[in-house]
Order: sequence, then structure tokens, then C-alpha cells
Amino acid sequence: MVKAIQFVVRDSAGGTARGSIAGDGSSNFIQMGIGDEVSLNLSRQSIASYIQQGDDLVITLIDGRQIVLDGYFNTAGEPNQLYLSQNGEVIAVEFSPAGDGTLFASYGGAEGWDKYSSLDALRFAQGDDLALAGGAVDEPAGMAMFAPGLVGLGGIGTGLAGLGVAGAIVGGGDGDGDGDGSTGGDGDGDGDGGTGGDGDGDGDGDGGDTGTGGDGDGDGDGGTGGDGDGDGDGDGDGDTGGDRRPPAVDPQDPTTVTTNSDDKTLDVSGTGEPGDSVTVTIGGETQTTIIGEDGTWKVEFPESDLPADGNYVAEVVFDHGDGTTTTLPGPDFILDLTPPDVHITEGSQSVGHIENAADYTDGVRIAGSGEVGATVTVEINGHSHTTVIGGGGTWSVVFPTSEIGTGEYTTGITVTARDPLGNTTVITDTLVVDTVPHPIAFSQVTADNTVSGGENTNGFAVNGTSTAGAVLTVTVEAQGATYTQTVTVRADGSWTLNIPSGTLPGGEYNATVTASTVDGAGNASTETHSFRVDTLASVGFTGTVAGDNIVNRAESTNVVLTGTAEPGSVVSVSWQGSTLPATVASNGSWSVTFPAISGSSIMTATTATVTATDAYGNTATASRVIQVDLGTSVAFDAVQAGDNVVSGTERNGGVTLTGTGEPGATVTVEFGSGTRVLTVGSGGTWSAHFVQAEIPTGNGGIETARVTLTDQAGNTASASHAVVIDTLVAPLAITSTSTGADNVLNNAEAAGGLAVTGSVEAGSQVMVGFGSYGTFPATVSGGTWSVIIPAGVIPQGETTVNMTVTATDRYGNSLTLPNHTVVIDRIVRNFTADTVLSDDGYVNAHERLAGVPFGGTAEPGARVEVMLSNGHSLTTWSNSSGGWSVTIPADYLPEGNGVTLTATVRATDIAGNTADLPARSVTVDTVAPDPVDPLKIVRDGTMVSGLYTDTDGENVAIYRIDTRGGAVEVEFDANENVTTTVGTSRVLTDHYDFHTGVPDGSYLVIQNTDVAGNESSTLFIVDNTGRVDVSLNREGLSDFDFGQIDLTLAPEARLTLTNADLLALTGGDNELIIRADRHDSVRLEDADAAGTRVVDGHTYAVYTMESGTVLISEETPTSIF
Repeated sequence: MVKAIQFVVRDSAGGTARGSIAGDGSSNFIQMGIGDEVSLNLSRQSIASYIQQGDDLVITLIDGRQIVLDGYFNTAGEPNQLYLSQNGEVIAVEFSPAGDGTLFASYGGAEGWDKYSSLDALRFAQGDDLALAGGAVDEPAGMAMFAPGLVGLGGIGTGLAGLGVAGAIVGGGDGDGDGDGSTGGDGDGDGDGGTGGDGDGDGDGDGGDTGTGGDGDGDGDGGTGGDGDGDGDGDGDGDTGGDRRPPAVDPQDPTTVTTNSDDKTLDVSGTGEPGDSVTVTIGGETQTTIIGEDGTWKVEFPESDLPADGNYVAEVVFDHGDGTTTTLPGPDFILDLTPPDVHITEGSQSVGHIENAADYTDGVRIAGSGEVGATVTVEINGHSHTTVIGGGGTWSVVFPTSEIGTGEYTTGITVTARDPLGNTTVITDTLVVDTVPHPIAFSQVTADNTVSGGENTNGFAVNGTSTAGAVLTVTVEAQGATYTQTVTVRADGSWTLNIPSGTLPGGEYNATVTASTVDGAGNASTETHSFRVDTLASVGFTGTVAGDNIVNRAESTNVVLTGTAEPGSVVSVSWQGSTLPATVASNGSWSVTFPAISGSSIMTATTATVTATDAYGNTATASRVIQVDLGTSVAFDAVQAGDNVVSGTERNGGVTLTGTGEPGATVTVEFGSGTRVLTVGSGGTWSAHFVQAEIPTGNGGIETARVTLTDQAGNTASASHAVVIDTLVAPLAITSTSTGADNVLNNAEAAGGLAVTGSVEAGSQVMVGFGSYGTFPATVSGGTWSVIIPAGVIPQGETTVNMTVTATDRYGNSLTLPNHTVVIDRIVRNFTADTVLSDDGYVNAHERLAGVPFGGTAEPGARVEVMLSNGHSLTTWSNSSGGWSVTIPADYLPEGNGVTLTATVRATDIAGNTADLPARSVTVDTVAPDPVDPLKIVRDGTMVSGLYTDTDGENVAIYRIDTRGGAVEVEFDANENVTTTVGTSRVLTDHYDFHTGVPDGSYLVIQNTDVAGNESSTLFIVDNTGRVDVSLNREGLSDFDFGQIDLTLAPEARLTLTNADLLALTGGDNELIIRADRHDSVRLEDADAAGTRVVDGHTYAVYTMESGTVLISEETPTSIF
């Protein structure tokens, strides 16, 4: 069973955790933090290697086990620290890299290398069992694998290690060289054979000749074992063979002996050759014995022969009687028979300490010295506290006040010290407690606790009580001054401090007296007493008399004077020969009322005196000067503004009003909207200037000026003065102009000049300005005026002129009316019309039916008349943008071929001006050209590649109408007046050669258009495949005005024509010719036969329908539905 390794971890806060690791069934993992300390119960001999893996430290032990300190190498904060501890020793391990993660370890430098230190929490008193079991030597990590007794033993080395060095030699050679093997020779190599194991070093002698032992000189044979490999020469003979019993020391755990041990003897035992002498040394003590016949031996060190305290390894020397000896190490012994040293140095009676109130506030502290590492327990009144003596050899504990009561008493102290090995020392002492200070009390200072002026002058005493015999320091503080004396408390507990005469400053204030003392235990006590000092009487006036300390006429009765005095004082006031008692309130305020005072209109200074006597007989007086003024006066000068009239010019420059009054008084002058506040000069005069904006306007009205005077005493007087205001020309106005009701001067009105009339103040002069065209005097009669602006100065065109009217009255006041704008419009502006009635100079049938648009421009609002040469006329008005237009309806337009129509245009603007434009003319042509008759078609297979027609065409275009889609124009080359054979006759034709053939099933439209744009189209049905049902719903047919449908070249064509079809196909005349033969047939909707008509030598049957007229070849079968 593998024994676990003990460990302890102490964190940065001082907390510890203990456990075991790497035992059977236990973990090999210890989690590290930051700034932790970890101690393993190992010696350095037990460590085979240290390796860093990431931030972990891996420790390999000599028996192959591993311990992992997880997170040992932290990268932030305080580093962690590894310690090794055994037998009470603590050593620190420091690392430096050796490459490939391997670490080189150095040992030492830890605080407390010795037995006791501040690292006690990390200390292990027990030994390192692993090292003891392995017999490791004192080598650094990495060499422990070469512990004596392990090299060469292989798998059995561990099992034999517990036997000790000597015990490992059973039947083979001795690794130490000189000892004889029991059945073989000895070799100087590193390892021993069991029953003939080999030694690797040089043999130091020959194997014995007897028994079965081998030869130590190289290859000596063992009885039953292998041979020794040492190559060296042997020096001695193995004469006695393998019969000697090897010396050995019995293994045992380290022995610890303390004062608490029941058995304090030290025992060492072992085996060896009977008769050999054994000497055992421990420290400086030695015991000797002879090995018995049974091959065993034992020595005892009694308590009386023990060495001094310390750690010892026994030394055992075997004397073989032949001049040779063998020295072996014995067991470990730890001796500590000295109780720990402990003393009290602070807090007890033995050191002269008394626990007073000041000490007591933070607890009772007991401190001392003693053996480092010992545990100290202090007990007082059943309460105890424990601590460990630190590295400096000192200790202390604190008992909280909850455990030690206050008062005056003594109690016992017991201190017990215990070292790490259990030795104890007990001492006793006494705790002296005195937390009660001397009491201090005061009596009243004087009978009423107030020092009056007389008492301060005569001197006074301060009395109190305290502990008899106590010495008090008494201090009086008054207004920054201090007086201090010491007094001794009398036997009856009373004390007195006498204050000399005049010690305190005079005045009214609060003073304090403070007494303090310290008792024998050092407890301090202080008490303070406050008292009043009042050595003065006080009185004074407050506020103002009559609001400003000046009594005027209105304030001259029941005049109230006020002030303050000490509460309880008697107050009287003298003024103007009278003395009156004042009423004093509880807070010391007083007041007195004088029923009436005398004086004049001249301000006079008077004096009032107040006298107060306080409760202590102190008196005080105060005086106040009070002004008395009981009258005043003010007036305007007789004439203002030169003549008591304010004209416009005077108003513009401002008006100054003047007057007289009491020098130094304040006057408020009001005039118009202005107010002036000023002071009467020393000469008794005043003046106030008012600006234009403050002076009212008027035409002879009265404005009253007012002045109010207030003198320094508050007396008032007032006066007023009337001033005539004449600053206006009134009335002044324009009452009429000759611009008519629209207020616009047109050309006809301007021809007679512009007449203007108005009203004005009688006696005034009036001038009328007409822009830059001149100024003209008006004729004034009574209250009216008139003027005519000559026609010759009135400008042409459209413009405006600002007319001004200025009147000046008899006072020189002048008034100009705001500009009167005269609007002049003597032309029709921007008058135009279309240059032609039609863009191409013609009005065709379509255009006539739609109406002919005609328009132009004129100034907005103008009336425009269009007069036609056939007697019709149209009227319109130009819009806000200046445009006008009319549409000449069809019934205003003639019909015919080449009829000329003339239009004349006249405009009249809103001002009444008129203008005419030159006449416009147009040719009206509403007669459509004759339809073109197809005479012969030219085929190319099933395609129509050309066409011959009569020569009636004027402007011919040919279109293809397919079953779907719009009309497609057919391009062709035209040859006019070509003679060709039609039927059996040679006729003159026009020939059209198509660029692209037209397939059967497509209709042809032959469009003939005259110069006026009138159109007559022939729908030509071309199909030689058989009977044809003519469709009039093809999309492309709607683009044409048809005059004729030709079925002559379509075999057995069938055509149905409705009223809607007729209306859609024909032009304005709604007449359609259908050329067909007897093989064709036509059906008409609601048609009526109307006889026949011959057209171009052909006879046609005439039918009338609701929407027009149809002419059908006479031989063609026709039916009505």
C-alpha cells in the first residue's frame, strides 16, 4: 500500500487548507490560486525531477509517482511558492529553466530555516517516510534516483530499501567495499548481489575459499549466485569464508522525546557477528555493548544520559576484533525537553499597568514574549484567546470590552504556552482595571448665573464639587480672554475659584468655565459650565422717523419714534421740549408717540434723546437728528413757447417749459405724452424740455401742462398752464381725378389733361407735383383746391406717375400728402394674332368640320373681336397670361372648292384703349378628290406585285390591310400616263410597281389626297382564291376616309354594310361608291332605294341609310336587312 503525501496550502488572505495526495485511491492534483503557498511533507531527497507543463508544475518522486500543482506558474498577480517540510524543517524551492521544460531547483532562503518561524502553518513535524524508505542521500532533485541501495536492485530495490544500508546485504557483495560477504567476496562497486549479486567496482579482496562464496578478485563465483564483475585486484584474503554475520542496525521511525513523553529512554538495536563490539553515539553521549550469541544487540540511553535538545542521527560503530570496523547510521532522534519560554511584557500588574478608560475603549491588550512558534493561550474571567508567537519572539491578544467589564477591580490572568512538540509552560499574573474618572460638578456663577457690572468690578467666585483631594485645573474663557488656576478639592468634596476684580471684559456675552483633572489611573475628566456676563446697559433708535427722518406737514401729528433697549429696561424720550415715557416690549423694542410738533416751511434740524435703565441699574442714552419741514410752493412762468402757441416747427424742435419752485425740491412736469422729473435749481427756477414725439399735434386745440413739486420733507404743491397746439394743416386731401371709374388714365382721357381737386385748410397754399414732369400751383377757394395737369406732360404708353400735394398754412405748418399714384395706360400692349388661319393656307373638309382655331396675345383682360368677311364674328378675352384664342365653327365657314375667307381682329384693353391688326385670309376647299379606280392588277404567283389605275390620282399612297394589325404602307415606283390593255381595250393608266408583293387575303387601300388635304380612298379587295367575305372590321381601315369600295377583281365578293360601318369608313360627306359586278353581292342595313346615278359613265343604284348614302353598281345583287 502506497502511503499518501501530506500537504498544506495557505492562500494570500492567510487561510489554510490541509490534505493528502498521491496515495492509493487519492488524487495527485492540487489547484493553485494567486499568491498561494504550498508545503509538501517531503525532503528534497524524495524528488526525482521538476518539469513545467504550461502553467502547471509537475513533481516526479523517486518512486515514480507524480504530483501536479495546477496553475502554479500564474501570469498575473503575486507568484505562488513551493516549500518542502519534514522533521520541523521548512525550506523554500526556487526554479530556473534547464531546457525542454525541465527545471533546475535551488533550496533555502525561506524565513525560519530553523525549527520555528512565521511559516509554522506550513511546517510538518514528522519525517519524510518516502526518503527514509528509499535510503536517499542528500542530493538535489534529479539525483534522488541514485539513492544508496537502489542502484542495481531494479524492481526489488524498493522492497529492500526499508532494511537500511547494511540490511541490504543478504548474500552478495557489499557496496561499501571492505565487509565480507557471507557466501562471496566483497566488491567495491555500487550494488550488492542478493545471493551472489555482482559488484561493478573494483574488488577489494579475494573471495573466501570456503563455503560456496565467490572470489572477490574479478570473477569470483558465489555459491549459488552470479559472479562479481569488479575488475580490480583484491588486497585481502577471505580466509574465513562466508560464516560471518554482517553488521546491521534495526530500522525504526524517528523518535521524538519531549517533557510529555512517558518513556524518555533512547533505544538502538541491530544484528551482527556475535562477540563484536558495538558503540552507539547520539550527540555527545555514547553507549557500548557486545553482540550476543544470537547475533543481536541493543543499547539504551537513559533519561539521565540524554544529549542536549536537538535533532540527531545515531552513529553505530562495529568493532570486529581483527582491527577492522564498520560504521553504520542509526535511527533519527528529536529531543526537546525544554518547556517553551513565555513572559508577560504588557497589560498586567507585574509590569505596572492599570487598564484605564482610554486603554479600555479598544479592548484589553495582553502582550509578551516567548519561544518562536509556541502557541499561547491567555485566560481572563473565563474568556480565552489564543495566538502563535511570531518570528520576532513576541505575542499579543486583545479581549473585547464585552468580555472585560468596566469599574475599579483586579482579576487573574493565566498564560499557557505550548511548543510544536507539546511542551507547555503556565504563568499567572493580575489584571488591574480602573475606568472610573473623578466626577466634576459646578454651582451657579453668582446667584442668577449672570455676572453684572458691579459683580465684575468687585470680583466673584466659581464653586463646585469633585473627589476629595483631587487637583482641578479651572479655566474661565470670556471674549477671547482666559483666566486659569489650579484648585484642590477640600475634604468635603467642594472647591472654589476666586475671580479677581475686573478680570472679565465688559460687555454682554456668554462665558464658560472649564474644570479638568486626571486620576491616579490616568482617567481624565472635564466638565464645562456656561454663564452670562452683562456689564452694560444699551439703548438706541431704530427705523426712520416718518419714513425718511424728515417730518413734513402731513406727517406732523402723531409722530412715532422707535428703538431697542435691553428687555426689562425703563425708557423715556425727549423731543421739542417734551419728555414722554416709551412703551417697552418683552423683547426690548420700544416706541413712543408725540401727538403734534411745530415748525415752518424752512427745513429745521431737531434732536430727540432716549434714555434707558436696565434691570441691573445700568443706564444708556442715544440721540437722533430729525428734520422738520412743514410747507412748499411751485408755479409755471406766464408765457410758454414764446406766445403760448406751439406750431409745427416749434414742435419739431421740441418745446421747453419753465417755472419756479423751492430750491432743491423735485418737480414732475407733464406735457403731452412726456413726463420730466427734475430738481429745482438753487435760484428757485426749473425748466423741462419735451421732444417732438411727446408733443401732440393739433389744429388750434388746448393742451394743459402740469407740474407737481415734492420737497425733501415730502411736502407737495402743484400748478397747471394752458398751451395752444397748432401743428397741422387740416384738412388736406385729394377728392377726385379725371381718370374715370377705373382710376386708369387712358389715351382718350389723357388728351384733355388730368384734372385733380381736393380739400384744404382755408388760407393755405397748395402745390401739386406730377412726378418729374413738373409742379403746378393749385387754385384755392375757401376750403377747396383744384388743378389741371396739361396733356402735353402726360407720358405715353403704360406707366405710373407719383403725384404729390403740399399745403402750407398761415403758421407755416406744412403737410405733404402721401404720394398719389396715377396709373396711365394709353396703349393695347402685346397685341398679336396668328399670321394665317391655317398652317398650309387651306381649310379642308376635316378641318372645317373640326372648326378652325385662331388666336394670339393681348394684355390680360383685353376684349378681342374676330370679324369674318362672310359677316360672322367671334368675341373673347385674353387670359391672365395674356393669351387669347377662338375656334371658328363649321357653320361660320363656307363650303366649296377654293373659296377665300378673310378675318379682321380688334382688341380693347381694360383701360378702354383699342387696336386693330391687318386682315388674315385662307382658302376653303372642302371637296374631296375623285376616288382612284383600280383597272388591273399585276401578279407574281399568289402575290400582287403591281397595279394599274385610272389617271385621277393627285397624291396617291397605297396601303396593305392585313387581317391583323394596322395599315402598312406599300412602297412602289409610279409611272404616270402609261397605256396598257384593260380587258380588250388599250387605255391610258397610271402604273404602280410594288417593291414588295402583297399576298392574297390582304386588302389594298388606294388613298388619293388633294392639295387641301381632302382624302378619297378606294378599298380594293384583291383575292383570286375563291369567294370572298369582305371584313370591314380590320384594324387598319379606321385610318382612312373611303369614297369607294372596289370588288371588281375579287370573285364572288360578299359585302355587308351597316350604318356604323358607313359612318366609320366615309369622310365628311358620308357617301360611299361600291363598284362590283353581278357575281358579287351587297347587304345593307336599313337602306332605302333612291333611284340611280351615273358617275364617270357608270350607272349606280342609289341607297340612303341613316348614316349616309351608298352607290352600288347597278348589276350587283343588293339586299336590305
